[in-house]
Amino acid sequence: MILIIALVLFLALGPLDGSTPAVPNRSVPNTAVPNMAVPHVNCTRFAAPGGSEASPGTRARPYRTVQKLVDELDPGQTGCLRRGRYREAEVTIERPGVRLASYPGSRAILIGRLRVNAPRVKVSGLRLDGRNPRGLPSPTINADDVVFRANDVSSRGGSSCFLLGGVTHVRHSVIVGNRIHNCGVIGSDLDHGIYMSHVDRARIVGNTIYDNASRGIKVGPDSQGALIRGNVIDGNPIGLTFSGDEDNTSSNNVVAHNVISNSTGWWNVQTYWPGEQGTGNVLRRNCLHGANSDPHYNERGGVSDEPGFTSAGNVIAAPDYVNRGAKNYRLHPGSPCLQVYRPLR
Repeated sequence: MILIIALVLFLALGPLDGSTPAVPNRSVPNTAVPNMAVPHVNCTRFAAPGGSEASPGTRARPYRTVQKLVDELDPGQTGCLRRGRYREAEVTIERPGVRLASYPGSRAILIGRLRVNAPRVKVSGLRLDGRNPRGLPSPTINADDVVFRANDVSSRGGSSCFLLGGVTHVRHSVIVGNRIHNCGVIGSDLDHGIYMSHVDRARIVGNTIYDNASRGIKVGPDSQGALIRGNVIDGNPIGLTFSGDEDNTSSNNVVAHNVISNSTGWWNVQTYWPGEQGTGNVLRRNCLHGANSDPHYNERGGVSDEPGFTSAGNVIAAPDYVNRGAKNYRLHPGSPCLQVYRPLR
């Protein structure tokens, strides 16, 4: 009888020594592109929807909220969320060098604003629904060397999703291998998939960015030296904008080896310079496809001829996605975009 009980506990909870089994993630739908592979983590503390704030945060006795979990982590530790929904108006990570992740083999859902105020934080394998009572962007990155990897990020009817900087200047933000979609209120000109404001040397790599309210990526104001590489940016009113404001400009940003396609409102790539014009911005070796109802916005593959960036070596062609309607943005083997597209591997 004791052996039977122990076996049941093991299957339900996993080993109780703090280690985590290498279980393949089966919660990612078949339509996910390869960039959604969830990295393996070793969990230190745990939270679960049925947990308690009075618990010690072990696998057997988890915390209940995400905020309690991240508050109890020390640098170098990982907090894991068991499968389920966590509704919290705002979660703020103030501890440097910690990681927040789904428990291996699952994908937890956080509904609410996620704000990172400490450096060297990593967030991975979560479904982040950024809708929050204050209508603020989520996730918001207010610190250096923050990494978001392999998350599903949205804010349908809310605000922008990723905000890099904004209220403070940040460096080395890394957004890699995420699906970023349905961010903001349809018809808004202010709600973007990724909003890069006051950020140096960001890395936006291998993401799938689609169906957002305004821009897929807004580069600026004040984005310096970013690398935007190997992303699929599809079905946004505007794919990407190099931009500044009255006091700041954006320079030396490189957009290379992406697929940028099917913008619904204006250009796939454009600029906005109400003040000083940016310099050194490059659009190089991307696959570009315009399918706008207004043929003007399909010229040059949907790339405006506005100043502030140079364009070279791009391929203008229909991407030939496996199933765009189902949001499967893999490319068929014969796609002409494979000449230049370099996905995350």
